[in-house]
Parts: sequence; C-alpha cells; structure tokens
Amino acid sequence: MAILSPAVSFSAVERAFYYAVRLLLRMDQSAGNGNAIHVPEVMVWAIEGLKPNLINPLREASQSDRLIELLRHYDSLREIAESMRVQAHYDACFADMHDADDYGYLGIDEMVYALDHGEWECGDTEARASIERVVRAVHRRYAAGEHHLESPQSAQVPAALLVPGEVAADLWNADASLLPSRAPDNLSAMARALRHAKRELLACDCGNGSGSWDLVYTRVLGQWLEVDLPEVAAEILATGSVVEYFQKLAEYRADMCAVEEVWNRLGSPLRSLLLRTNSETEAICIIEQVVRKGRKDESDVALCTGRVWDMVRRRAAAGYADSVPLSTINGTNEAIEAIRASGEATCHFVDTVSLPERVASQTGEKHALVVRLPQVWRQAESEFEKRAHLECFFLSTAGSNDTRSAISFGQIFWCDREGLWPRLFRFRRHIPVLYVFDDDCVFAHYPFAHFVDLRACLDIPVRQWGSREIPEDGWRTDRASQWFATELEQTDARLFPAVLNRVVDYSAVPIVDALGDAYLAENPDAALSPAERIVRSRFGDQG
Repeated sequence: MAILSPAVSFSAVERAFYYAVRLLLRMDQSAGNGNAIHVPEVMVWAIEGLKPNLINPLREASQSDRLIELLRHYDSLREIAESMRVQAHYDACFADMHDADDYGYLGIDEMVYALDHGEWECGDTEARASIERVVRAVHRRYAAGEHHLESPQSAQVPAALLVPGEVAADLWNADASLLPSRAPDNLSAMARALRHAKRELLACDCGNGSGSWDLVYTRVLGQWLEVDLPEVAAEILATGSVVEYFQKLAEYRADMCAVEEVWNRLGSPLRSLLLRTNSETEAICIIEQVVRKGRKDESDVALCTGRVWDMVRRRAAAGYADSVPLSTINGTNEAIEAIRASGEATCHFVDTVSLPERVASQTGEKHALVVRLPQVWRQAESEFEKRAHLECFFLSTAGSNDTRSAISFGQIFWCDREGLWPRLFRFRRHIPVLYVFDDDCVFAHYPFAHFVDLRACLDIPVRQWGSREIPEDGWRTDRASQWFATELEQTDARLFPAVLNRVVDYSAVPIVDALGDAYLAENPDAALSPAERIVRSRFGDQG
C-alpha cells in the first residue's frame, strides 16, 4: 500500500513527517484518557523501527535533524490544539449545563482547526509550510476514509513473554532490587507484608482498562495477607504497625497510578515496538525519555522507568485470550458425589482443597464454584471455553410477581446475586468453575481481574440494570429468550442458562479482616464515602 496520497508530492523529510503524524494519531487514540507523550527523538526511533526506508535516506543525507525540528514545531502545535480541544469541551459542558468527564484526545480534525484558528507561532516559515501541507494531506486521507486501512504497528507479542501473571510478577518487578537481599524469613514483618502485597498487585496487573491501578483498594490486601501469611499479619497487629502498613500501600498505589499513566501515554504502537526490540538497554533509554517529558520530578525517573518497562512486559504477558483452557476430570471424591446427588438449581461455593487433587493443582485460588448442570450441557463444551464476564440484572418469571437480582457469568448459568456477590470478593485473579455431570466433570479456569471486574459491576447503577424474563413454559416458545440460547452444533437443540436460585457456602476458610478493622478503629473517617469526606472537610463534623 502506498504511504502517500497520489496527488501529493513531498520531500524525503516530509514523507517521514507524514508517517509520523499518522503514527501519532494512532498513539493518541490508544493513550487512555489523554494524549500520547510526544518526544521527537523517540518518534524518529519508532519510524525507523517501522519504516526504515523513510529514515535511512535522511541519515545518509544528514537530514534526520530536520525531521526532529519539524516534530518539535509540531509538538507546539499539538499544545495549542489540545488547549483548544479542552476549552471546547468545557464550553459544551457549560452550554448543556452538565459537567461531563473529558474522554477526548487529539484527532486530525483538531490539528487542522488549530492551524486555521489557533494562535500558533512558528518562526521557521519553511517548517510551518511543511507542517501545514502534511497535516492537510493527512486530513484529506482521513476524510476519504482511508485511515482504517493503515496498520503502522504490529500487535504481535513475543512468545517468550507469554507467561502466567504470577510468574510475570516475579520476573518483572523493578521494586525487587530495592528489597534487602536476605531470605524472606529474616526480613521484618513490615518488609514481608509489603513484599507480599506488591507481588499480589503485580500478579493482578493484567492491563484490563486504562486506569486499573486507580481501582485498587488496599483493605483487601490486608485480608489476603491474613490468609496467606497469618503470622506476619499477627505481628503487624501486635507491633501497632497497621496504620504504617496501609499508608505504605497507599503510597505504592499512588506511585503505580503514575506509572500506569506513562504506560497509557506511550500508546499501543510504541509499546509494541518496545516489545520487539532486542536490546533492553535501548528500550529503557526510550522509556526514560518519555518519562522525563511526562514527569516534573527528576528524583525517581530511574525507578519509574523500570516500573514502566516492567508493566509493558507484564501486561503483554497477560495478553487476552477469547478461549479458556478446559480439563476433563474423571476423578471424584465425597464432596463431588454429594453435589452430583444434589439438585441442579444450586451454586456451591467451596474451598479448592476439598476438590479432587487434579482440580486443586490447577489453580492458585483458595475457592471455587461448583455447579451441577443437566447432562445435555455436556455436549456444549465449546461454550465452557468462552471467556466469561460478570453482569448484574433483574430476573423474573412470566406471570409471577417474583423479581429478584441475579448475576451471570457467561451464558451457562445465572445465579442469585445476593448469595454470590459477596463471595466474588474472595477471588483474586481467576474464578475456577467445576461443572459436574453424571459421569465426569469439566473444569474451567476463568480469568478474573478482582479490582476491575468487581468495580465494573458496581459502577452500573441498579436503575440501569437490564431485565430478563423466564417464560412460563420454560424457555420453549418465547422469542425473546432465544437471545440467551446456546445451539448445539450436531443437533437442532437449544440450551438455556441454568438458573441457580441459591448459593450454598461450604468454605471452611474464615473471612478475616483484623488488619482492616484495626485501621478503621484508628482512622474512622476512612470508612466515609467521598461525598461524606467533602462535606466534613467543608463544614466539619456536625454530629
């Protein structure tokens, strides 16, 4: 595919700049809330990696510096365009009398508008002419709808990076170098507790959403510590170090929010290029330039750079798979046989250690869901492989006034929300589900982002939940219910979700939150909602 529109003739520098403008548009589009951090030297490096035929002639003719100059001038135009875009957003909010969040970013329309109406000063008339010519050419191409054909970066992830989240958390952890080199047992309780929390958080860092670290709440980390290292948690309590523990976790969370912002603002094309480089030193050098431009504080540039590089690799390792690996379990035990003999309308919440060893060995989670399904579902194994998502809704039966809240985890079963919801908080990175049939079981290990997935459900107001109705005849004739049907490939039969009206908790692992309770005892305001904190900060405690 030709890089340029056929009606436009550019110099060698302008050809490279044309590609840079397009690449920046892709970077801005994938930069989360905001725009990509634009560093001219980094942009030249990126173009050289993607289109060396554009940069090599410039180096041979000693013109690469001219490209960098163009990019610097373009950077100043981007600043003007961004200020105008933000102002337009606030003007629209004022006109609509509605304070809306700004999720916008720079597009080619904003760049052209800044050229035409902004107060952009560029002392280099030749550079201004080149920038204007290129920007308008890109705008024409986008207006013609050609941009969707472009593919300036590869999303391919090197196979060596595809490792489980727990492994990635150990491999790529810039903070590990800051920890004492002594064996864990010889570390202080605080050092062990913080090491545990950071590893758990990094293992959860799968890149779901552009602001996942903003969603981290620290109380659950104390609960996980009490489950995994009860002796360490007990020492934190005994030494009166609870407040210090949670304060340090809050500081780490804030640091990682800043790291995630840089990760976002690298943009997808640049992150893909960094993963393809053969030199870790080169990758760190590139990231450091972006970090320096995006941060005002120089004191922790090295640590932030290391953390960003780790995040790039760690999140690439997590990736995203549409399918979930399954295991057929032929073994059984007393717990499985009891569930097999029970009714099919129950979701069983169990400890993984109570399941057959082959199941327990496939997950690091402490708990699992066990569901007895009708035998006909055994023919729909491909449905079990589908990645599942949590969704809350209202469920009723036609002709009945009984409406209840439910939660679905894919199209296989719908469960009573009141029973399942509080137990979902006990899962960390996966939700293991064992489907029980007459003669065997199918085990699925569904990915679960604790902080992101739970918050996604909570952020949807109850009044915006959908409604689903089970027809009186049990799904047979109601046309609307066909949306929820699973068609068997070999027959014309259709399967509908199993409705689990109750949740039975067989877990023997206690819910412990002594650290959280101790912190609230010393800081009762921590339990206040954000709105309550604002009121108290302005008006004080009115009793």
